[in-house]
Parts: sequence; C-alpha cells; structure tokens
Amino acid sequence: SDAPAEKLLAKKQKEERSRRTTSEPAMLSFGDAVSENDRMDFIEAEPTVEAKAKPARAAVAIREALERRAPMDEISRYSKLNAQQGSKPDAQQGSRPDAQQGARLETKATSTAPSYFWADLEDTNIDSFFQPSGYWENSYVPGDPDIRILEANLKQWSNQPGSQPLIELPQLLTTTWQPFDPPSDAALGLYLSTDKAGVDAPQRVRLQIGLKGSARQSGQRSPMNIGLLIQHHQLRDKNTAERLSKLIQAFHHMKQNGDQFVLVVSGTQTPAHQLPQLRSDDLRYGSVHVFFEQSRGFAPSPADVYRGYQQLSATLADMAKEHPLSTNLALLTLDKPLRNASQMKTLAHANVLNDISTSAIALTPSANNHELERLVIAGHGNRRIFHHETQADKLVKAELFDASRTVAKAIRLQIELAKQVQLVDIWRSQPLDQHQSERIKQAERHVDQQLQRQLGISANRGDDDPGIQIVIPKFMANDDHVILLDLLVPHGGQLAQVSAKYKDLVNLKNGEVHQSIAIANHKLAAGPIQYNVQQNIWTHYFSEQLDALALLLKQSNKSAATHQLEVLANQASQLRLAPAWQADNALPHDIQVLNAYLQHLRHSDIDLHKLGRSMEFSASQRLRSIQP
Repeated sequence: SDAPAEKLLAKKQKEERSRRTTSEPAMLSFGDAVSENDRMDFIEAEPTVEAKAKPARAAVAIREALERRAPMDEISRYSKLNAQQGSKPDAQQGSRPDAQQGARLETKATSTAPSYFWADLEDTNIDSFFQPSGYWENSYVPGDPDIRILEANLKQWSNQPGSQPLIELPQLLTTTWQPFDPPSDAALGLYLSTDKAGVDAPQRVRLQIGLKGSARQSGQRSPMNIGLLIQHHQLRDKNTAERLSKLIQAFHHMKQNGDQFVLVVSGTQTPAHQLPQLRSDDLRYGSVHVFFEQSRGFAPSPADVYRGYQQLSATLADMAKEHPLSTNLALLTLDKPLRNASQMKTLAHANVLNDISTSAIALTPSANNHELERLVIAGHGNRRIFHHETQADKLVKAELFDASRTVAKAIRLQIELAKQVQLVDIWRSQPLDQHQSERIKQAERHVDQQLQRQLGISANRGDDDPGIQIVIPKFMANDDHVILLDLLVPHGGQLAQVSAKYKDLVNLKNGEVHQSIAIANHKLAAGPIQYNVQQNIWTHYFSEQLDALALLLKQSNKSAATHQLEVLANQASQLRLAPAWQADNALPHDIQVLNAYLQHLRHSDIDLHKLGRSMEFSASQRLRSIQP
C-alpha cells in the first residue's frame, strides 16, 4: 500500500510549510500524495493574486499581479480576460497587453515568492471567468517545428569550446507519449479526458482535448504553381547565391507534369517599377544562371521584401487563373528579420483567399522569429530553415509533398461546456477579437468553397456554432495535438460536449466527430487516463518555465535565473516523490537536465546567451509531438 508513504510525505510537507521563507521555497508535489484538506490549508496560508483581486476590471487585476510579481499563469489569465473584456490596463503601471507573452514570462521568472505549482491549480477562489464562447487562438502549427530551427541555431556553436554539452542536453529530454489511436476510417480522431476521475465539491478540473491524424496520407500531390522570392543582396553574396541555386535545382529535379515556376528578385532599381522575373516550367541550371547574372546587373535599392511579395502574389494569381486545378505556393527567402510585418501578414491573408499559401525559408538564424511564425500562420504555410546547401533536397521534398501529408483541412472545434461549469483558461491560447475572428471565418469559408470546386467536397460552412470555437487550417498525417481547458466544476456530472468538423482529404468528404465527457459525483482514484492529462500539464508548465528562464538569460539577469531554476528543479524533484510519478519515464530526464543547467549557470564564465538558446531548445524538445 502507498498510504504510509503518502502520510509520511504529507507530514514532511507540513513541516516544510511551517518554516518556509522566500529564500527557501517549499513545493507541493503533483498527484495524490497530499490530501485535499492538506492542499486547501496550504492555499489558505498563501492566497493567490486571484483570490485577493477585487472583482473590478481585469485591467486592475493585471496591474496588481504585475506589482506583486505573481505567477505566470495568473498574469496570463488576467491579460486574456482584459483582452476579452476590451479594456486596457493603466499604461503608467508598466503593463503591456501588446506584448503579453514577454511580460508573462519575465514576471514569472523574476518572482521571488514561493511557487506552489499544483496548489495554484487547485485554487477555487476565482472571481472572474472567461465566457465559454467565441473564437480562440489555434496552437497547432504544422510544418517544420521550432525544434529544428533552434537545433540549427545551437549547432552553429558546435566547434566552440564548452558548447557541446549545451547542444546535447536537450537531446536527453523525452516527449510525453499520447494514448491516441489513429482513426481507421476517418482523417481525424477526437479524444476527451480529464485530470480527475470524480469530484464531490467545487474543484478545478483540467479537460484535455486530443486530436490524432490518420496514418493514411491523402495521396499524390496535385500540379503546383510555385513562386520563389529572392532578394538582390542575396545574389551578390557568393555562398548565399550558391545555396539558392541548389534550392532551385532541387525544385527542378522534383518537378512533376503540370508544375509551373516563377522567380522574382526584390531590392533592385528597374524601369517601369517591374522587378526582375523569370517564369517558366523549366528551371534548368543554365537559364537560372543567366537570370541571376542579369539580376545582379541592376543597381541595388533598399531591400523591400513587401514589394517583391506583391509582385510575386500578382503573378501567382494570374497563373492560378490559367491553371485553376493547381495548388499555388509563394516561397519567401529571408536572411533578416521581417520589416513591414503587419503589411506582409495582411497580404498573406489576402493570398489565402486567392488560393495562394505562403511559406518562408530562413537563410540565417536572425530571420527566425515570432513575426515569421505569424506570417506563415496567416498564409497557411510552413516555416523552413536552409543554412547549408546539403539541406536543399530535403527542404524541397518536404514543401512539395506537404499537401500529400495533409489529411484534414478547415478543422473547426466546437466546445460546449455544461451548465454551471466555468472556464478559467485555455492553456497556450487566448481569445480572438472581432477582427481576428472575422479573418478566421473568412479564410475558413474560402477553403470550404475551394475544396468544393477542386475535390467535390460539398461546402457546409458559414454560420457560427455555439460555444468555444477553435479553427485549425490543416492537420497532418500521424500528428497529435493536445488542448487543455482549465475549468471550475461545481460537482460531478456532465462537463462538456466537443465536436470537430473537418474536410476529410483521405476519403474526400466532410468529416465530423462528436464526443462528450462526464466525471463521477464522488472522489475516485486517478487512473492511467488522468495521469496522462497530469503529464501534459507538467510538460506545458516545464516548457513555459524554460522559456521564461531563457528570457532572463537574454537579459543577462543571472541571479534571478539561478533562483528560478532552483525553484523549478525543486518542483521536479518533489513531483518525483509522488507514488504515481515514480514510474514516469520523462521526469528523471527533466531533473537531470535541470541540475545540469544549474551547474552551468553557477559557472562564472558561462555564456548566458548560449545557455538561454539551449533552454529554448529544451522547451521545444519537451513539447514536441511524437511525429517530428
């Protein structure tokens, strides 16, 4: 029996709480190692910001939370509430709703108050909730995941003394396996579970929505109209020009019947405001070499990627009219951070409505940033990295056959919570405003009509559904994805009904799947299903904390980073003591990596920038799907 061990652990934790200080934070462990009464005593002794906040505007709560250096999840929730209510915090207090993520990470990482991870998630003293309706941000992004970009950034330092351990540490981490079987007769599977099997009083419950793509792929790709945007200064650099030439030759070797290409060079002074352009169904080396030489001959002008993107988009739109059954793709090669990011995203959205998706190829690490990610999300495309010419074939193959890996498009998740169940938050997401929601709906309707024309899948979108809506542009074969909803539940019973409508590209039809979930009206021991949800909660928390630490290291705040890393390592070690977690395969690796980072951080001459990059890599490595 685990009962003696649980009592001993609870006794030790009570003793620890009685002598806790801000310089020696005590941690609650995950799981059932501490009784419910014990948890509530702990919470009452240290009420959270949410418990203290007045039920006024969410903006006031944000300000209080910032002043008190509250935990990140509290800041995040109030920021989202503020956005949903349409109010703004007092600018004089230093709150920046336009940079929520950075503020949340910095606030959490610099906190010196004790952090009671699981206890904070059990607090029921919440005075404001999200409306369980409207559109929320999608958190599933297919294509090359961040992990490949971060890994490439780290490997630049592989030959530098002392850097190899920072590259190897993230590789020790293992991902959380998701128990989702791929559907046998549909493109998408839907799975619901919770972190508690039953409750007998008002409690916080995490609802997990799991998605799993079919193992079957949709088949061979259709003919493509492919546009590649190159910048003039890239051609004047010999190494970059050679890489681009290899990239174009890879497209030539993998072309299929019906493929059409166009190359555009931006950043040149040309007559009639027309940028150099080569349109052809044949990209042999000779013709491309001549085009490059001619383009180099033009005088350079200030780099204007947006102007080149406009011309490329217009040409692809003309090609789409000539070849209406082809897939249209704009590829942008970037070696610097995006300028005119807002205009670029607006054009990417307009291109989606013209059946043109936009992907980006980062030629340097500096080009990889959040603006680039937002651009490809708006353009329903992918983000690729291309740091060496040997990567050309792999990159082109992945991009060309991305369509054949797509098993579902226009996925609309509808989540209806049961009466009296209240929404505390949705992890790694935020509510969309009216303008953002309209753009999402507009793009969804367009894909709906496009697939009716191209594949004969009848259009069925237009009206809003009740409840929470999350729209995912496309889902890839064998991928899995987890969405976590934090709920306040008054008692056991029905929690939610969830449905997913999608365009099934495997069976060429409209797909729809419905699931509902309920929990018992009394306490039940957690089983494997609940344990999986708890694993995902820890995984998300662990990843967020590493991102927060990386931000501190970028700011050269070594002392705060050291303290917060000690807190996180302590939390992981305490979590390991819970009986349910002693057989967990991933947690020992988490502890090993955290302790190794602590040793590096305590070293006097450690490069904080490299250490932060390594932590970013670890954060993505821990969160990644089983399918890379």
